[in-house]
Amino acid sequence: MDDNRLALVMLKPDAVRQQLTGPVLRWLTGRGFESVGFRQFLLSAECRANLYRTTRSGGRLDWQLNAVLYTLGPVQSLLLRGPAEDLPAASLVSGSLKGDFRPAWARPGTMRADLGALNPIFNLVHSADDPASVRRESRVLFDAGTVLDAAVLSAATTRPPKPFPLWSTVAGVLHRWAAEAGVAEATLAEVDWPADSGGPRHAALRVATRAVEEITAASSPGPARFLVGIRTGETTWDGWRDRTNIDDNPWPSYLTYTTLRYLDLCLETP
Repeated sequence: MDDNRLALVMLKPDAVRQQLTGPVLRWLTGRGFESVGFRQFLLSAECRANLYRTTRSGGRLDWQLNAVLYTLGPVQSLLLRGPAEDLPAASLVSGSLKGDFRPAWARPGTMRADLGALNPIFNLVHSADDPASVRRESRVLFDAGTVLDAAVLSAATTRPPKPFPLWSTVAGVLHRWAAEAGVAEATLAEVDWPADSGGPRHAALRVATRAVEEITAASSPGPARFLVGIRTGETTWDGWRDRTNIDDNPWPSYLTYTTLRYLDLCLETP
């Protein structure tokens, strides 16, 4: 098979958890791609290090915080054959179709914009950058050789999407924590959060930033520092998780922490 026709896309655990396999594959099929390999598995720390070994340094995300995502559920690797074009299929996906890692910056017509990426960690997909990367990353994501696990793929693509309600989740977790920290219930009731339909767009991010600032202003000094510390990184994920996990389900707390952690990054002027 012509290497220039191959692309590699990995659905991250947030995409798998939201049952977006079908929408992702249909989105790619509509642009001339077809799946020739599929595998679902838990990405180990060693595999993750090998997958990202050429891009780990110099990034703008906390490597260890990002690593938490891969402990929460499986990934799905898709090997794809793309349309015959002058540009290699992998370069087309990575350069034009995937979208910015900050969903607020992702243009309509890219996967991350069209399929509902939520923040710089909950951004749905990873893709190989070029034909050489496809060859290298395929060895990581398909282990002993390319496989097309048709039964698992069929089951995954028929499940209806279950998207995370971004701002309802963030507000719910933060309000519970703030109430336990002593912020008056009446004050919390007046805090205005964006609608889930606003997604991670800049207008919604600005409203969410004001909401966090209102809760911070109403908090005593200790809780206020703790909340401000999320955006600076001084309040760690471990510290936040210990206060906010709900029924041993880390997803709401992790979505909340990562959204607040990268508010400022997403609000930078494009």
